[in-house]
Amino acid sequence: VWAIIEECVQKKTKNGKPYLAVKCTGRSEKSYEFKVWAQQKTETWEIANVIILDLDYDTNYGYSLPRNSDIMVL
Repeated sequence: VWAIIEECVQKKTKNGKPYLAVKCTGRSEKSYEFKVWAQQKTETWEIANVIILDLDYDTNYGYSLPRNSDIMVL
């Protein structure tokens, strides 16, 4: 999946563990949000970056990036 990052916010879980909440758009121009668990904000997650990644979907948590996934920044 490719996406353009529109927003990236550093957050913490109830237990204080860091994660990123990333809002993006893709081919359909529909806005999506996904989580990147146990991650600090880096240059990869800058607004307007075009990225290629693989997302998982969980009925409780929504879309998230699987651990140890490769992300390509274009």
